[in-house]
Formats: sequence, C-alpha cells, structure tokens
Amino acid sequence: MIALLPEDEHIVLINRFTGHPDRSEELLALLVHATENTMRHQPGFISAKLHKSLDGSRIANYAQWRSQAALEAMQANQEAHEHMQQAAAIADSFDPLLYSLRHASPLMSAPGQPANSKRSRSMSGDVCTFERSIPRLPGPSVC
Repeated sequence: MIALLPEDEHIVLINRFTGHPDRSEELLALLVHATENTMRHQPGFISAKLHKSLDGSRIANYAQWRSQAALEAMQANQEAHEHMQQAAAIADSFDPLLYSLRHASPLMSAPGQPANSKRSRSMSGDVCTFERSIPRLPGPSVC
C-alpha cells in the first residue's frame, strides 16, 4: 500500500456506484479492467482501490492522483472516457467526488507480523518521521 501524507497535496477521487447486486461483478470486472489497462498508465496516477459492499448494491472506487490537473487529463483521455461511459451504463447511478487528504494514521502491521514502520524522533524530540518498508512519494517532509 502506498502511504500518502496530507502535506503532499494529492487528490483523492471517491466514486460510489450504485446498482443491482446481480450486475455488481460485471461492473467490478469492468472497473478492474479499466484500472489495470488504462487508468494506471495515465500520468499522475498513484493507486486505486475498488470496494464492493457486502450486499452487492454498491462499488466504491478510491483513486489517488498526484494533482487535480492529472485527474482532469485522465478524464479527457478518450480511452478512459469510454470506460467511464461503460461503467455508467451498468450502474444505476454514480457519485464521483474529489477530496484532499487531511489526516493519515501510520500503517499498522497485522498481529504477529513485523511492523511496516518504525517511529523515529526528530532533532526537536517530536515523533514525526517514519522509516518505511514501502516507498514514500516525493514531496515535502513533515519535519
């Protein structure tokens, strides 16, 4: 999992699709295909997570982008636009909203697994930096 920090000023798109549970796997397959074959190859794409509600009536797409301009460029891409139209045809409705990250808690490890991060102290003694076993995105430091 990629760790984003609020000061990096990335954009998060959360798009909630609603529809009939009988078509949720069809919609999910389309969104996975679009993400893997088109969206992730667009400049500024960071990551995407697709979630299906337990009752199958909703799918949420949580996509992280380096900037709003990168997201808008993807939306103007013809191939991406075609995937979005196909998804809209399967879903009864969809609700895309842009968000800015305002708080991030450190990644935690599963019980019995090594921790993903180690806290370290800055020169002032405040706990504010992390050594991660995952890559950190370029951007300003917290300290």
